[in-house]
Amino acid sequence: EAFRLCERMYLTLRQLLPMPDLIIQLSTPIPVLVRRRANRKRDLDIAKTEDLEIMEELLQSWVSKIGSTPILHLDTNNNDPSYESVMGDLVNRIGNILNS
Repeated sequence: EAFRLCERMYLTLRQLLPMPDLIIQLSTPIPVLVRRRANRKRDLDIAKTEDLEIMEELLQSWVSKIGSTPILHLDTNNNDPSYESVMGDLVNRIGNILNS
C-alpha cells in the first residue's frame, strides 16, 4: 500500500514538474552501504538492509529510462561525507554538463 502511494505521488509530480536539468546519481557498493547503515545505529530506519539490492535494481531501471536529461555519476565509495576532496572537480563537471 505504501509503495502504491509513493508511485501515485511520483506519477503526479512527473506530470506537474519539468524534468531536471541534471540528475546527480550517487553510487556506492552495497557492502559499503550495509557497513555505513550499521555504523549509524538509527532507532528508526525506513529501509531494511535486504532491501538495498532491490532498491539498486529499481534505481538502475529508472535511470535507464530517463531519456535526454544528463546524469552525473558520483562514486561515493570513499569515506568523505563532506566531499571536500572532490568538490572542485564536481563543480567543474556540473558546469560542463549544464553549459554543453
